[in-house]
Amino acid sequence: MTQPTGTATSSAPTRPTPPRTPDQIEADIEATRTALAGRIETLQARLTPASLARGVRDRAMRVLQRDDGSLDPVRVSVAAGVGLVLVLYVVRRRGI
Repeated sequence: MTQPTGTATSSAPTRPTPPRTPDQIEADIEATRTALAGRIETLQARLTPASLARGVRDRAMRVLQRDDGSLDPVRVSVAAGVGLVLVLYVVRRRGI
């Protein structure tokens, strides 16, 4: 197998690493556990309904706004028309 371009190969022998003590292993496990707990908390905060709704709203506003920050009436009209068609489709489909 060939080495990817830009990678260095070394023919020098590697030094064996000394065995880890049980205390070192436990410390590594605890550090990993703490890091994972932090990542889980971050993901939970990102995936709350309020956070997801805020993200959707922000993306929609970026699509509907002009470069100067004002709303583009053409884009707003198209979005309103699409929304109206979807509402009519659901109402007609359910027979409300």
